[in-house]
Amino acid sequence: MWKRLFNLNLRNKLNLYCYILSLVPLIIICIFFYKISTDIIKEKVGSYDYSTMNNIRDSIDFIMEDIRGLSRFFIANVYTNRFLTDPQQNVQSYEKVENTYEVNNMLIYMMNAKSYIKSIFISGFNGSYIMTNSLNRREVDDDTIKSLKLSKEPYKWSGPVKKISSAGFVTNVIYLERLINDINRPDRTIGYMCIDIDEKFIYNLYTSKLIGHSNNFFMVDNNWKVLSSVNKKLLGKTLDSSITEVANGRNDGYFLEKINGQQTLITISTIKMTGWKIINLIPTSKIAIESSVVGKMIFLVAIVVVLISFIITYLFSYEVLKPLNKLNSLMGNVEKDNFKIRFNYAKNDEIGQLANSFNKMVERINTLIYEVYEVEINQKEMQIKVLQAQINPHFLYNSLNNLKWMAIMQQADAMEDIISSLSSLLYYNIDYNKDMVCIHEEIKQLNNYIKIQKVRYLDKFQVKFSIPKEFEDYKMMKFILQPIVENAIFHGIAPKDEKGLIIISAFRVDQDIMIVVQDDGVGIDIMKSRITSDSLDKYGFIGVGLRNINERLKLRFGPQYGISIESKPDMGMRVELLFPIIE
Repeated sequence: MWKRLFNLNLRNKLNLYCYILSLVPLIIICIFFYKISTDIIKEKVGSYDYSTMNNIRDSIDFIMEDIRGLSRFFIANVYTNRFLTDPQQNVQSYEKVENTYEVNNMLIYMMNAKSYIKSIFISGFNGSYIMTNSLNRREVDDDTIKSLKLSKEPYKWSGPVKKISSAGFVTNVIYLERLINDINRPDRTIGYMCIDIDEKFIYNLYTSKLIGHSNNFFMVDNNWKVLSSVNKKLLGKTLDSSITEVANGRNDGYFLEKINGQQTLITISTIKMTGWKIINLIPTSKIAIESSVVGKMIFLVAIVVVLISFIITYLFSYEVLKPLNKLNSLMGNVEKDNFKIRFNYAKNDEIGQLANSFNKMVERINTLIYEVYEVEINQKEMQIKVLQAQINPHFLYNSLNNLKWMAIMQQADAMEDIISSLSSLLYYNIDYNKDMVCIHEEIKQLNNYIKIQKVRYLDKFQVKFSIPKEFEDYKMMKFILQPIVENAIFHGIAPKDEKGLIIISAFRVDQDIMIVVQDDGVGIDIMKSRITSDSLDKYGFIGVGLRNINERLKLRFGPQYGISIESKPDMGMRVELLFPIIE
């Protein structure tokens, strides 16, 4: 069987291989993609649900912290202290009435400002008390007082408790209770305070955020007692053991577990103030609905892709093999040294390119040996010229070095200094390995050039530098400043009768450096305005050196860099050179 497959013609082999190579990977990819997409959907749902649960937890934490802060503010108030310490028999006194009025106003303000507070109850050991609404009054017994005194915190959160109003309406509340101590005698307990949160407010908080998944949401205390749930029949009862068994000991997060035989995504978040937990359960069957839709789409796409691949494979094999067979025949003729044949193929596809290459190969094959030989000769001649071009500057540099030592031996200090400067400039210029140099190195070589020109012009000019110390190690292009200074000397200072001044300074402009060369020479009388780097080529009177610098900067750093020129008759010339900071 395998032998028969190997002996199939190229077209059948190509079709078979294409079918296998398209079908098998497609099946594997579909299975893998379905598995991955299902896992991604579960992960996304879990991550989103956990993020939502944390938002709910933070909202509950905020409410609890806010209520705790309000209670601390209230019990530290002087009117509260007077209200709970004044003897009850002095009810008709002005001070008692004032205290009652102020305390009542504070409670009303707290109720109005915080919509989640259902009621507030204040009870003093002097017999006085205040209730903010008609919910049934809570009796404060000795066990409650003892429990609060033994608590680690000065307050305690509990719930849920059913409260009935005078109209008969039942309200489930979660409440904070705490003892009130005398602010003048902190060791003395003078009363009790209880602030109720309507459980319905908590219910609305999470049902508005857990869209479509709130039926299995629970808020439980540290003993797994249900404090809030969609199913109000569960309030005050212990959470089902099938849930507590998988949730017990779990940290905050989300995970998959079986509950009553059903795979379920469980998300847990812990309320920081109390340690209570909020739990949300999402059966994976709901998530699988989205996965099944993805699976059907993948299956349909796979069928379409297979059909298209079969059609494309058939057409492709026909189109490819027909011209290839013809080319194979022509190659046989080339093997027989027949170089007059041509492959005529009109299409401009890869085979057309192959045909053109074949024809070009046949046309050039007779002259290839000669061309290779000629190229080798030319390369050797170029190498010789390059070596000769390097020998001449090095010979001149070595000759100047010899003159320098002769001047030293004959104690011709001035001549030695000039030759040394010229030698250093020449070596700096022929160092082909360095295109970028430090600013201080460019300034050093510029000083060598200035020494030479000062001798030539008999100290007719003075050069001052104003380069910040921190700029010295920044990089700049080599041999940029010398042509600018040369232009200032030849065209600005030299025609001037008196002694001239050239100032070279540097500034930082955002992330760039600007170096300014300013002279007080004769200037240019035909300039009408400032010449920017973009318009430099339009002015014929600008020298080749400055044009060269401008072009080098643009080619190296970009069109926004280069030189700009300002000049007026008898007021000198200002050349600004801009390039980026390079450390």
